[in-house]
Amino acid sequence: MLKKICCCCCILVVVLGALSGTGWFVIRQFSPSKSVIYKVTDASLTRFNLTAANNTIQYNLSLNMTVENPNKWNDFHYENFEAVASYKNQDLSNSSLAPFRVGHKNSFVLTPSFEGQRLVALSNDEVSNFRNSTVFDIVLKLYFKYWTKIGAVKINKELQMACYFEVPLSSGGKSAEKFDSTKCDKA
Repeated sequence: MLKKICCCCCILVVVLGALSGTGWFVIRQFSPSKSVIYKVTDASLTRFNLTAANNTIQYNLSLNMTVENPNKWNDFHYENFEAVASYKNQDLSNSSLAPFRVGHKNSFVLTPSFEGQRLVALSNDEVSNFRNSTVFDIVLKLYFKYWTKIGAVKINKELQMACYFEVPLSSGGKSAEKFDSTKCDKA
């Protein structure tokens, strides 16, 4: 009798372990942070001026981004999607985007834009470099919540991504250099 109980317990442990391992693998495999690709595909910087008096940057930055879902089975639903543009580790402004869905084997285009002015702390060398530059290092930080379903299980998650790119200043609607598409990484 004791042998039967021990054998049943062992079988139960093996079955539960296999189910747990399979569940963990499926969730990891279909997680958007692993399979969904976030890219800045185009950027236009039409104004990026620094005032001499008080180090205020006046800016106008427009972006095209894609969210690509190569997943065969799951759609991803994004909520509270916020993009924050930064220069020299200082946030310029944010852009809140409407909720959206990316279907399986599909992509979605986002067009955040940032316009305004911001007081920034720059050293004398950084001010000099700024005035002589035509290409600027921008960091785009993405903060969002998403959900997806795996079978009958709904998975909610928050994620942060960072996109590091160089964007040329456009003069008269034309840029001297071409923008290079940039993938975003988990922050």
